[in-house]
Parts: sequence; C-alpha cells; structure tokens
Amino acid sequence: MQNITDNESKKNAIKYIYLKGISGFGNRIRSFLEVAFYSLITNRIIIVDWTDGVYAPKGINAFDLFFDSPLVKPTSDPSSLIENELSVIPHSWQGGVGCNWRERIDFIAWRHDDVKRDDPYSYFIMEPSRIDYIEDVLVWISWTFRWWIFQNHRNSFPLEFKKLSMLEIKRKLMQEYICLKPHIEKKINLFQNINFEKVTIGVHVRYTDNLLPKFFAKRNVIIDDYFPKIDSILEKNQNAQIFLCTDNKLILNVFQEKYGSILSTEKFYPDDNTAIHSSKHCIDKILMGEEALVDMFLLSRCQYLVHTGSSSFTDIPSFLMNQENVISVKVAQPKSIPNFLNRASIATGTRTSKPVTYADNSAQVHPHTLLKDDIHMTTTTKASLINVALNKPATQSSVSRWSKPDEAASAVNGIKSGEQSFHTELEANPWWQVDLGKSYALTSLSIFNRGQKGSPIADRAKSLTVLLSGDQTEWEKIYSGGLSFGGVLDSTPLIVNAQGKIARYVRLQLEEKNYLHLDEVEIYTEAPKTPVSSKKKSSKSSKR
Repeated sequence: MQNITDNESKKNAIKYIYLKGISGFGNRIRSFLEVAFYSLITNRIIIVDWTDGVYAPKGINAFDLFFDSPLVKPTSDPSSLIENELSVIPHSWQGGVGCNWRERIDFIAWRHDDVKRDDPYSYFIMEPSRIDYIEDVLVWISWTFRWWIFQNHRNSFPLEFKKLSMLEIKRKLMQEYICLKPHIEKKINLFQNINFEKVTIGVHVRYTDNLLPKFFAKRNVIIDDYFPKIDSILEKNQNAQIFLCTDNKLILNVFQEKYGSILSTEKFYPDDNTAIHSSKHCIDKILMGEEALVDMFLLSRCQYLVHTGSSSFTDIPSFLMNQENVISVKVAQPKSIPNFLNRASIATGTRTSKPVTYADNSAQVHPHTLLKDDIHMTTTTKASLINVALNKPATQSSVSRWSKPDEAASAVNGIKSGEQSFHTELEANPWWQVDLGKSYALTSLSIFNRGQKGSPIADRAKSLTVLLSGDQTEWEKIYSGGLSFGGVLDSTPLIVNAQGKIARYVRLQLEEKNYLHLDEVEIYTEAPKTPVSSKKKSSKSSKR
C-alpha cells in the first residue's frame, strides 16, 4: 500500500522543462515555442535559463528582462528551483543543471572518455519524441521548432490546437504564450506610429549571411540578390518605403547609396564587423537585446518582408505575416562573391584591384577577390599554383582560454571566416607552425588576419615574421613585420614572396610580447607540369 501511495505521489509531482538559452534571439524564440507546445501537451512547468551572458551580464536571467509567459516560472536564479534529489534527463545534466550549455559540454567532453569528442552535443540534447518521461526535469536545448517530433501525438494536443497547421500553431503560441515586456512593446509602437505611414518593405540583411564566406558557402546569397526583389515591389508600390534591419554599418551604407533615404533604428554596431549578439565590444548587452527585439517585431509589422529564407531571426516575423508577402532571395545557382568591403559604389560595383607594394618588405597587402572556389577549400588559387599547406599538421606555442582542441590545424583547413582559427596565450614571441610533410620549392604565402586592416585586433600581428626550415634546427627569416594587414573581411591579406625558397616547415612568429591569432594561412608552390602522354604502339608478340 505504501508503494502504491509513493508511486501515485511521484506521478502527481510537479515536473519541469529546464530550457537553456543558445545562440541568437531567433533560435531562442523558436526553441521556446517548441518547449511551450510540449509543455501544453505534458503539463510541465517551464524554467527558462538565459543566464549564459549573451543578452545580459552572465548570471542574470535575460528571458525575464524581455518576456513574460503564463507557462514560465520567473526566476533570477533558475538552478535554485531544481532540487538536487530530482531526477534529470539527459543524464549528462544530473548535478549540473546550473551550468550553461557550453560549460556543461566542456566539463563532460574533456573529462569522460565515454563522450565522443567529435560529437559531444548528442550527449546533451534529447530528442523529445516521447511525452511520457518519468523524470522530474527535462533539460532542453534546441535551435528551432522541430514539428516532426509532435506528429505522433496529435491526439494529445490541447483541443484548441488539434485542427491547426504547423504555421497556425506557431502563430498562436507566439501571440498567446510569449509576450514582450511593456517597455519594449512601447518602443516598437512608437517607431511604427511615427514612420510606418506608407507601405513598408521590411528587409533583413545579416552580416553572417552575406559577408562571412563560411556562411555564404551554405546559403549562396549575396547582397545583390536583394535588389531585384525590392525593385519589383517598388514598381508595384511606387510610394513604398524600405525599413532595413541589419547588424552591419557597411550594409546600411550600401542600401543608402542604392535607394537614398531608408528607415532603420538606432542601435549598437560593432566596429570590428562581428555579429552584434556575439560582439565582445558591446557595453550594454540588455539594451542590445532590446534593440534586436524592436527590429525583429518591426519587421513583422511591415507589409512585405525580404530576407534570405535561412535566418532564424526573420523566421519569427515571417510566420506572423501574410505568407504571400514574405519573399526569399535564396537562389540555386552558384556565384562568385563580390568584394563588398572594397567596392566604392553599389551602382558601379567598383573595387580596388591594384596591390599596395612596400619596397622595404618582401610582402604586399593585397586586395584579394574572393571566388566561390576559395570557400569550398580548393587546393588551387591559380591554375599553376597549389596550396601545399591545406590540411597539413600544425602546432602553436601555447593555448589560451579562447582556444579549442586542435585549433592550430584550423588555420590550414581552407575556410576563411575573418575570425581567429587559433589563439595563443599572451607571451613573448608567440608562434604558429605548419609541417608541409616534405620540402617544397615555394612561391608565396597568403596570410589572412583576424578582423580588418588597421583594427586593434588585426594590428596585434604587425610584428609578424615568417621563417622557413627544412629540419626545424636552422631557420631562415624571409619576412619581417611592420605592416598592418587584414584578411577576408576587407580583402587585404598579407602576401609574402617566397620565390626560390625551399622548406618543409613554415613558422609565423611575433617579435614582441602579444597574442598571436590568425584566420588562415596559404602556402603555394607551382603545380607540376603534366607530362604529355604518348600512345604506345601495339606490337604483335613474335613467335619463338
């Protein structure tokens, strides 16, 4: 009898979904909608943990600063609501629900051999295809609304949702179960009332969709793809205006040159062209979060929305709008990337193409035009040259708290992003080195910096030197620093002449105490000439 009572008590006990914050607002809101729907089906209370430091100082629960929800138990300390004796799934979170997702993954992945290092995330993210978990706490991490997980549970849907489509369910959840704080809603209404008197075309252009090659390689969208779509709407609505939502000043300037006066909100723009929500230069993260939400919900109040079709940020306003007026610029045909950062005018598409030569150094800061081949880790940049550093083993003098496992090799993986591939500690003469596997007759090196030329981050590499060796005992210095150079973001990598030099090992080293962090290193040799094949004459075997 006692066992029956205990089991019945456990069955009726309060159960929770503990939602972790991850990535930007688009992903966080989509994840919340998924959890909200699961909560309505299973009657679990939601605890939202956005204490990871992205939209508020670390330790402050950002969700409660921006949103209200009847399904959420507000708390400034989410982990305090979870008692130690409660059961948790996934089991990797038992005893660690107070950690953010990165901290927990790092803790487990590098301390337990049963977690595969190449895919630790599967150990922490549950597939919530079941609705009958007996555990007290479900720790939830996701990036989107995974509609397929609910397909087998339609009979368990609350009555008000049973006849709705996925789009209608998401819209209903958005309108009834997550509400902006009144002061944010007031900002949105004020901007709309003052500026949205005409037909308004909302346009979203995100930096990481349109300037970082690693994202372009996936999405194949460039800024020029927006203009035909916008022009087509303007032809039908000649008095229409454009509301631009972007996180990059350059894109703002490009649209102003193209269309003249456009609408945009005042907000923080990172000087180093990083994405706003991940910028280390943002002083007020809470204000930055409010600015992002104002932009997001203003897009939903435009008559049209033009976007890439692949950004989670615009996924939220898109399903709140008339779907016929949501226009994607995503295209199927591959293309080359125009050099956004160097072109002087959107009308002419002009760009600087003449390298700036420095007589005192055997190097150039070269405006480097990016082709699609650059992005897909090609081994050649010209028909006669081969990048012999590609995917070769690399080492570095030290690692820092920003480092990742095997990061030295990331500088020769063929991906140029404008961010650091490796990061040493602050030390005297830090270095990075690659082993080409055998000695090659070299022609040149292309060194892509983190950030843009002249920025404080990039100028940490001004004292860079290039050394060559065949056996790692004797080194020849072929370049001594002094130049400011950039990389893929502004197309000004450092080009070092190595003509006539033979080496197996190449080392990049600073001549001062500083951090060394670069994006990508390419080392070229001439491709061997293909011998002309000659047809062998067939001969009949002689009889003996």
